[in-house]
Amino acid sequence: MERFGKVYDKFLNETGTLNWRLFVARKCGIPQVERLPERIGQIAAVSLDDVSLVDTSVDELVVLQREASEVESDHWSAEFRHLDPRAHYRGKFALMFFKRWLGLLVEERTVQGSTWFGDLGGDGMKPRGYFEAEVLATKSRLPDGLEDFLSGVPTPISVH
Repeated sequence: MERFGKVYDKFLNETGTLNWRLFVARKCGIPQVERLPERIGQIAAVSLDDVSLVDTSVDELVVLQREASEVESDHWSAEFRHLDPRAHYRGKFALMFFKRWLGLLVEERTVQGSTWFGDLGGDGMKPRGYFEAEVLATKSRLPDGLEDFLSGVPTPISVH
């Protein structure tokens, strides 16, 4: 878990400018002209131990109808700096990163002479079936406070 945390934190740090652009556009009501990247490879090169951004400018990854003005940027910069990246950066990008990293971990488990799994790697044991975040979620403990959160969510009123 510690190894994942280090590379994930680096991913969040590396994508800070991308998340800033999305944040300020949303706060200023600036529409996106094109869809956001759909694959992690459009944003970053991910390995089990490292991550680096692709050689594409943030302006090309998040195409906006207009740029935020200096006044708008100055107005929202303090709020953005106080965000917790793990909790407030783009969840879609985090999920794409996690799926890629998890896939690489599965591949590493099957490699002879694995640097992560030592003698276990390449032992003929292959993960079977669908191995994605959705499967892991079904085997995970529910987060603390979920029941309280759900009880506070307003529900639609039935109309007769």
